[in-house]
Parts: sequence; C-alpha cells; structure tokens
Amino acid sequence: MMDNARDTQGLTGEKRGALYEEHVLLGASFAQGELGIPTTVAYASAQAADSAVREGCVLADATGMRVILSSGAPLEGFQQAAFASESLSVGESAFGPVLLGDGSLASIPLLARSGDDELLAFDMSPRASVMAAWLSFVSSIEQDGFAPYQGLDVTDVSTRLVPLVLWGHTAPAVLGDYVGGADALPAPGSVASLMLDGRISCVCIATELAGENCYLLMVPPNLARVIWRSLLSFQSVSPVGLAQLWAAARDAAPWLDALATTDKLSLSRSDLESWGIVRDGSDFIGGRAL
Repeated sequence: MMDNARDTQGLTGEKRGALYEEHVLLGASFAQGELGIPTTVAYASAQAADSAVREGCVLADATGMRVILSSGAPLEGFQQAAFASESLSVGESAFGPVLLGDGSLASIPLLARSGDDELLAFDMSPRASVMAAWLSFVSSIEQDGFAPYQGLDVTDVSTRLVPLVLWGHTAPAVLGDYVGGADALPAPGSVASLMLDGRISCVCIATELAGENCYLLMVPPNLARVIWRSLLSFQSVSPVGLAQLWAAARDAAPWLDALATTDKLSLSRSDLESWGIVRDGSDFIGGRAL
C-alpha cells in the first residue's frame, strides 16, 4: 500500500508539514516535534475535544508522528518476536507493545498489517524514537552467522504521507460521505485502502476509542490541503491540536499516560493484560523478563 508514496520535507529551511499554513490560518499554537517538524498543540477557539468526540467528531493533523514500515519475506517471524500483541493478519490493526530485551517498554504503537509482507507501526508518543531504533536493531540481529530476519527492510516513512485523525460520533458518516456510505469503511481493528470521491487513494486504519470510531487516514501530501478543507466543511467536524487529541484519548487508551516519559519504562504484565494489548505466553522479545 505504501509503494506509491512520496517523501516530502515541507518548506525550504525549517521543515514544515503540508498543512502548516492551514493551521496558521486557524490560529494554532505549535511545538517542535520529534522529527523536527512543527506540530499543532491546540487551536485557541476549538471546542473541547472530549465533548466534540461525543457530539460530533474531531479532526487532527498528526504530522510529526513516527511511522515505521517493516516489509519483506521474514515479516511473519519478525512480527511475532518484536511485538507482544496478537499477530496480525493482512487487513488487521491493533495496538502492540514493543519490549526491550530486559522486559522494559520501548513503546506501544498502533500496528496495521497492510500487506502480506508489510506491517506499519504508528507512534506519536515521546517514545517513538526508542521504538524505531529498537525495531531497526532487532531486524539486523545476527548470531553465529545466522540472521533470522535477513531480507527484512525496516524503513522510516514518517514523511511519505500526511496522517489525519478523524475521531468521534459522526466520523463514520463524515468519512462515509466520500466512499458511498459508512458501510464501505473498515471496521474497528481493520486497515484498508480507500478511494475518496473515487479519485484520491489513501490508507485508512480504523480503531475504536471511548466507544467511538477513530480513523487514521494516510493521504497524499499534494492533496492534503484539499482533503483537510473538505473535512472541515462538515458542521460536525472540529479541528483539534495533538495535545488536545492526546488529552481526550488518555481515558480510552490508559497507556498513553505511561508513554509520556522518555525515561526507562517498566510496566507489569498485569497492566498490559488489563488493557488487552498483550498475548498469552512469553514467545516475544522481553516476554520472559516481563
């Protein structure tokens, strides 16, 4: 699904996302993101995100989020070793813990199995760089001349597409308007390619937060402004910054509070089990030490 994506570095000099000028027009405040790209914090006149999710839906530009693509024939074994969640089949998505060898937590990205030999990991937490570095390290493990994941490519594709988050009560109706109805959208826990208005190809990862549908749309940079403005034309859609989005999502995804630190982080198996994001057994890296 990622084959036709293109890299974009924004403007000359300071790197900026494709929607930077749109956010300026809306009075956004910014913070320097992990990738060196300004990320939205909040909009001064925005409705409170939690109420907007219940009554309508929120739209956020997640530019600056780390996106790691693992691809190649050894993907199946790599997925089982590197991620502590249930292994995903093609078309499935879920949050998946990444543990270091000592059982401490690298991060908990949103995973999407986008192809037979493709797995995407999305992380906009402060721990994203730890997760990215660890996955790269694991993919290159070699012992006594044996490299179990030889041929696997782990690539940072964070700037190839523009990530938009649409979350809330009216999100299925809003997004469904572009694809012939909500029935054409992926169900929570799924990933699919969508053709918006029959002409704009995007990747859509669907999950559920606080009982409401949440869609992560990966859209082409050259069409991001068109899509952004079109989504905001719906009366029920409210723009929110990433800090506002994070605050609203914490109750629905309680591990977000834990991910706010860049210090060494150790969580118990009972914590991960209570959140429903770890599989039985210890057949994954860090599992025996967990």
